[in-house]
This record gives sequence, C-alpha cells and structure tokens, in this order.
Amino acid sequence: MRLKVHITQELIDKFLRQGRGQGELGRYFPWWTVFDIPSKGLRTRVRGIKTGRTHHFLSLLELTFFFLAEFSDSVLDIREQFPLLPQRETLAHANQLGIKHPVDPVTRFPIVMTTDFLLTMQLGGRDVLQAWSVKYLKDLRNRRTLDKEEVQRRWWESKHIPWKLFTEKDVTPAQALNVRFLFPYKKPRALKGLPSDVIRHTTEYLREHVGPNVILRELCANYDQRYPVEEGTGLLVARHLLANGHWPIDISHRISPHEPLRFRPQPLMPRRLLPHGASQQFHTSLA
Repeated sequence: MRLKVHITQELIDKFLRQGRGQGELGRYFPWWTVFDIPSKGLRTRVRGIKTGRTHHFLSLLELTFFFLAEFSDSVLDIREQFPLLPQRETLAHANQLGIKHPVDPVTRFPIVMTTDFLLTMQLGGRDVLQAWSVKYLKDLRNRRTLDKEEVQRRWWESKHIPWKLFTEKDVTPAQALNVRFLFPYKKPRALKGLPSDVIRHTTEYLREHVGPNVILRELCANYDQRYPVEEGTGLLVARHLLANGHWPIDISHRISPHEPLRFRPQPLMPRRLLPHGASQQFHTSLA
C-alpha cells in the first residue's frame, strides 16, 4: 500500500496521540484514512448506521464488506484499518517466517501493519471479536501479499481472535449491488420529511399487499394515486422496509422495482442479507 506520508517514530507517536486505532463505535479512529492514501482506484467515506461515524474504505470490495456487516444483526461494531501494535510483535512474526517486514521506502522505518476490519459480534449470547482481511483474488496471487497476510494471521492467533479472509468470490454481483442500493434506505432519516401517520398508513398498506412476484413500482404507483400522498411516497417507504428486512427477499437476484419480487422459500431475519454462496465461513460467521 502506497502512502502519502513517510513513516517515522514521530509520525506513529502523532497518530497515537490523535487516537488512531483506538476507541469503539463512534469514538473509533482508523489508523489509515482515505487522506493518507494516494488517489488510485476507489477511496470513499460512508457514515455508518451502527457506529454513527464516518468510515474510510480503500477499495470497492471493502465498501461491499462494510454494507454486508451493516445488514447483519450479529455485528455490533465495525472498525476498519485496525493497527497491529506494538510493532515489535509483527516484526517478530515476520522474522519467524523469514520474510521482510513492510518498511517505508524512503525512511526504511517499519510500517504499522493493519487489518482491514475488526468486527465486534454477538454470537451465542456473548460478544466476540473477528478480524477480517478483505482482498481481491488477483492480489492473493502475489507471494508478497500472502506473506503479509500470514503475518496478520499469526498476530491475531496470538491474541486468540479468529482471522478470516473475504474475497469477491464470497459475494455475487447481484448481492453486492443490492446491499449498496438498499443501504441509504436502511437509515431512519431515509423517511425524514414524511409525516408519521403517512409512514404508518403506507407501511400497513404495503405489508398487506406485498408478496412474491409483486412489481413494486406498479403497486406503489397505485398507492400514490389512491391516497392523498406525494408521488413517490409508496416506493420510498417500500425501499425502507426492504432495507430493514420486513420481507424475506432473495437478494441473490437483483432487486428492482420494475421486476417481480423474489421471496426466499422460508422467511429469514434481515441479518440474512449476506452471501450464501462461496464462503460458508463468512455466511455462518456474519449471519
């Protein structure tokens, strides 16, 4: 990973004073931000629902993983770019493996290694931590990348915290598109501006009439014409309900208001807005 800054002990001390890599939920500050990385590929910031803070992502795959975590009821906290400190521990793991620890190309000072995501999850009635590395398959063909992943794995193993790998094979294009599309409508403020009685009435109407193979645009247009509401009210509320798991939608197929809704055979909780294909590990861990 190329950086805009050069690593020195003084910079690390400054980051620690700023609170980087520390705190939980809204108080957490990622070690690396989009401002520390040169402009190459996707870099983006998104305000989280679970944490109420701005998250920093360095790839589209990281953003997709974040959306999946937001849709999981099991996930309580999402911390991205989590630092593996103190550095002497990653240096020791690299030495044991016989590989070079990442260093700044100019200062030759060891770079603080990070894990893409640290999730706090509620599993079996207790809170647990899971570390996730989010990588494209093409990057995993690089031996140097694999070496650094192994340093991460060993660091988390020494903390008795499971470390897992997520790639683009763990989510279908339709699933990725669906969670990105639905995320803005999951937020409570998605319905800001609508009177509470309109929200309540629209919700009751949709719950009564939505079912398998219903075309949302047609149903919602009929609602808007039938009742004294602004055009688009029905579809807005419908998207909010979809995003919050009010119907057992099969997200393995693209969700479009112009096409018939596909339901799963059995109702599932909204936490099931997750991959159910390539990675059983990811499915069982975040579901």
